[in-house]
Amino acid sequence: MKIILSPKRLRLVYSSLAIMFGIIVLSISLISASQAVSYEGLLATQKKLYFNEALLPDHLLYPFVAAVDRLLLIPASGNREIELQLVYGEIRLDYAWGLLEKEEKELALVTLTKSQKYVHLAGEQLLDSTEESELLQLTIIALEKNIYQAKELIKLADAKGKELALDLNNQNQVLLSRLVDKTN
Repeated sequence: MKIILSPKRLRLVYSSLAIMFGIIVLSISLISASQAVSYEGLLATQKKLYFNEALLPDHLLYPFVAAVDRLLLIPASGNREIELQLVYGEIRLDYAWGLLEKEEKELALVTLTKSQKYVHLAGEQLLDSTEESELLQLTIIALEKNIYQAKELIKLADAKGKELALDLNNQNQVLLSRLVDKTN
């Protein structure tokens, strides 16, 4: 007795297999992400599960937050992409302060560098554009805030790996000068 599958059923079988494969890959990546992470030579702390607090990068479920952020950035373009980068930069800066309060100095510095990179990307995109807008002013303000708070956070964190954060801060200062020059 032969079983013959119709094209619709065959597609359903292939789709089901693809979804199961995707779930397996996602599960494996989330499990590995919940373990200690090495970034720029720094060893981040073990992921924790806690409640009644913000989901900081040391939380077990934080990889979901980071994945959603990346997914929202993929279709974004132009001003919307810049706005998201500024928001993510500010959020990561807040996360860095939260981690510093929890004495997670190295992870705070890693999170700070992510904040610096998001704000830097937004500034670079505006630098390359020809338009002058309110978004340009918001980016300048965000860069100023990020530079100032990064200096303070780096002083307080004083942990291995602060050289990268200092270097990014210097790059953001140069970018800020270029953006301010663009407005004049």
